[in-house]
Amino acid sequence: MKKRSGIKKIAMLLLLFFVWTCCSAYADDMVEIDGVEYFYGKVCPSEVILGKGVPGQAVYVPDDRKVLRIPKSINGNKIKKIGRGACSHLSDIEEIILPDGVAEIGRGAFEECWSLKKINIPSSVGKIEGRVFVGCENLKSVSLPKNVEIGGDMFAGCSSLESFVFPQGVRFSDHRGVLEGFFTGCSSLKTISIPSCITIIRHDTFDGCSNLVRIDLPSNLKSIGAHVFRGCKSLESIDIPENVVEIGSEAFNGCSRLKTIELPYRITEIKGGDWRTGGMFGNCTSLKEISIPENVKGIGMFAFLNCTSLQKVSFSPDIQRIRIGDGAFKGCANLKEIALPRSIADTVLDTKVDNKYDSKKIREIPGLKITYLD
Repeated sequence: MKKRSGIKKIAMLLLLFFVWTCCSAYADDMVEIDGVEYFYGKVCPSEVILGKGVPGQAVYVPDDRKVLRIPKSINGNKIKKIGRGACSHLSDIEEIILPDGVAEIGRGAFEECWSLKKINIPSSVGKIEGRVFVGCENLKSVSLPKNVEIGGDMFAGCSSLESFVFPQGVRFSDHRGVLEGFFTGCSSLKTISIPSCITIIRHDTFDGCSNLVRIDLPSNLKSIGAHVFRGCKSLESIDIPENVVEIGSEAFNGCSRLKTIELPYRITEIKGGDWRTGGMFGNCTSLKEISIPENVKGIGMFAFLNCTSLQKVSFSPDIQRIRIGDGAFKGCANLKEIALPRSIADTVLDTKVDNKYDSKKIREIPGLKITYLD
């Protein structure tokens, strides 16, 4: 028994020594270089993570400093990664210079550096996590290295970002071809081309991009989420790939200059929305004509709310059944013609213009021309 007890004590001491050794290897430390204080943690005998394990801001910069030059090494240890939030909230920094050799940039590393105008991303960087530039209001452009892996929400709130080109061989962290929240609030962004590896654009990705005039979508895109193009006031037209099977609520809401759009034949619903804001095409005040594809089984309430220029709605002659929510065409003051097959005529024309109990029916709109397609 005594022998076993002694073995247990020795094993426990070895375990404690191992844990202490590991903790020491990953311990955080601080160093001052050129008037800047850096927090860092070792990941191996010769490499460190800048800001590893330090909550909040991990780099402290004097108030009068405009340029932050990250050193290549700290105490002889090469900086391998800019850690999570390592340089966030540096409100006066206008330029950040990163050294060659940095392999990764952590989540939110430069988040809310409001004055940041310029940053170089070395070719050695192979991975950039999400939210890296969120809230960098003065950042106009960024170039990323080839074959880099990137996370979501990268430029959300970058209101001065004018252009961005996805680099050759770009990969996305979820490995499922999903673009999410990437350019939300980028009100200066004018043009963008989405890489072919993207099959899903999730909610809010271009929400508030009020100066976006052109976007090229990949042919294999399958889904456009809710609010994706909401508030894109300068977008006059958009080509939606035919492989798209779903478009979310308010996807084009507030696209006030959108004049033409051809919906893909695979979608099954034009989604509605709130009576105050509208649905998929709510407040698209320049939209003049819309064609409803053959597979659409429903149009939600207030889907076309306040589309004041809408003059003609054409339903595919192949539609046999459809449901339409009351108020789907509320505020469409210039609606002059509806073309549809007789099989759905009563359903469409007996729908209320408003959602109120005593609202008139669509067929009662003064001067409305009804064209039957069979």
